[in-house]
Amino acid sequence: MSIRGRFVAAVILAFLATPARAADVCLDCHEPDLHDSSRTSFAMLPTSAHAGLACIDCHTAVNLEDHPSESARIVECSNCHGDVAEEYAQSVHHRKLEGGDSNAPFCYDCHGIHNIRARADSTSPSSRTHIPLMCAKCHSTTEKVGLIGGGQESPYAAYSQSIHGKLILEEGMEGAAVCSDCHEPHSQRRKHDPKASIFKSNIPATCGKCHGEITEQYNASVHGKAVQDENFDAPVCTDCHSEHRILPPDDEKSKVYGANISRTTCLDCHKTLQLADAQGIYKSGDYTYRDSYHGAASRAGVVEVANCASCHGVHNILPSSDPKSSIHKDNLPNTCGKCHPDASVNFAAGTVHRWEETASEPAAAWVRFLYIWLIGLVLGGMTIHNGILFVFHLRHRDRSTPTTVEYLRFTRNERWQHWIMAFLFIGLVITGFAFRFSDSWWSKWWVGSSSGFLLRDFLHRLFGALFGGLMLYHMGSMWFTKRGHQLLKHLWPTIHDVRGVVQNLRFHLGFSRDRMQVPGLFDYAEKAEYWALVWGSWVMLLTGLPMWFENWALSFMPLWLLDVSRTVHFYEAILASGAIVIWHFYFVMFDPEYYPLNTSMITGRAHPREGFEPAKLADETAPKADDADTPG
Repeated sequence: MSIRGRFVAAVILAFLATPARAADVCLDCHEPDLHDSSRTSFAMLPTSAHAGLACIDCHTAVNLEDHPSESARIVECSNCHGDVAEEYAQSVHHRKLEGGDSNAPFCYDCHGIHNIRARADSTSPSSRTHIPLMCAKCHSTTEKVGLIGGGQESPYAAYSQSIHGKLILEEGMEGAAVCSDCHEPHSQRRKHDPKASIFKSNIPATCGKCHGEITEQYNASVHGKAVQDENFDAPVCTDCHSEHRILPPDDEKSKVYGANISRTTCLDCHKTLQLADAQGIYKSGDYTYRDSYHGAASRAGVVEVANCASCHGVHNILPSSDPKSSIHKDNLPNTCGKCHPDASVNFAAGTVHRWEETASEPAAAWVRFLYIWLIGLVLGGMTIHNGILFVFHLRHRDRSTPTTVEYLRFTRNERWQHWIMAFLFIGLVITGFAFRFSDSWWSKWWVGSSSGFLLRDFLHRLFGALFGGLMLYHMGSMWFTKRGHQLLKHLWPTIHDVRGVVQNLRFHLGFSRDRMQVPGLFDYAEKAEYWALVWGSWVMLLTGLPMWFENWALSFMPLWLLDVSRTVHFYEAILASGAIVIWHFYFVMFDPEYYPLNTSMITGRAHPREGFEPAKLADETAPKADDADTPG
């Protein structure tokens, strides 16, 4: 050994604990390199936590006179750390190592070899700030993660994006949770092992080491008690917050972000009918929260709207039968009052999730039942009626006798009313169905965002208000003008209209050669459409107002009545839209007598069809120089 080497050896041996160890001759062969800062360098030993130990204290299988290199690699940490060794023997790491997995870590893989330092030492690889990076040596590569995680996302990659990871990796906050806080430092077990800290029923206690108050709330909740009763269908912390990628509530990617709570997080359990029925969560799942206004807004990403946690609580979720529950009937006014200041006891007078028909709301259920039959009969009857007329006109297209007689059909004012109403009607249909069918391809592109959904709200209410104003104007023009009185007289249903239906169908089916006679300005089809429009418009307006001013409405009406209004509003919209497409569009566009378009609503003038009495029409609606421009 050189003079320098013997000097260094003497210095190192001076640090050893006993005179016997000072005689250690290992350094005669294993000369330390003072310029080598690697973790295997012997030069690191004097400053390590094992500075007082001799080489053979760890390398117990070494024969000082003659030993093979293989025996020198054997290290018995258990000689000093027996309790830790017992823990490690129970870990998944040790089991994999015994099974021949060369990737499985041993003591020195985490703590170092000759540069082992106390955990409190900030330079130690096992210090709190370094633990994530230490574990990442194995748990950040796809190859090794595949061995332990079934090819899932790298735990370290997920953790580094979490609120815990960012606090300690980016801000150096030692109080943030690291791997060893959740997974036992030495006795890491699989999550299916009941003794593991990450076993499902043990997770609340594991998280409770830092979040004690929250854990107490959770343990008293319906979920916590279910888990304590070994009902592992119930959620624990990681089911709602994730395992490694735990994000803050204000992060849009977080599972507990406002818009995600009801859209995905809670639905992971509550959308499964089999699970729900087994646990008695709810008995039917056709119309639940997701179909309410709250649910539709939440699916669109509106954070401010009420989600599951807004009403049920976050960690302290209790059954509705518990007087301390936020959804107990006595507490609902206060719970709803957080968003609805005028909330009254009427909020508790009906089902909450389902704003439409349910077995517990017989009034809404009956309304739905009647409307479904009404829609089927009315739209089905319209389709059959128009089909008969369409086939007849296609077969006898040359029978119609064109006439040169022309009369004033609509004034300019009436035409403006029609086109404004058409625009508002179409706008209401689009914005209305975009709410109910917000997941459809035609609506999702613009109501699938918070701003788009709020724009839909604004436009639907704006169109509704304008439509109501137009209806009031129309009623005034019909009641308070001479022209309006004449039109009402011609539009009023009579027994002749019933006969006209029978005669018209007989003629078009070939059972009669006589056409239907129309003594007035409008036939039964036009009268039926007009009064259906008037009736449907006011139904939509009167049922829409309670939904628009919900707080005011529920100050005097029970919730079940509001559910009835919503049900009527929805099904009346279906009926009205179907009638426009099947009935109105046929007579103005697809009727062979007028194809491709009846232009009377553009020009204001029309030729009377066969069966009309032009002479009588001329008496009351003869064209005058100023008729087309008069307001009414």
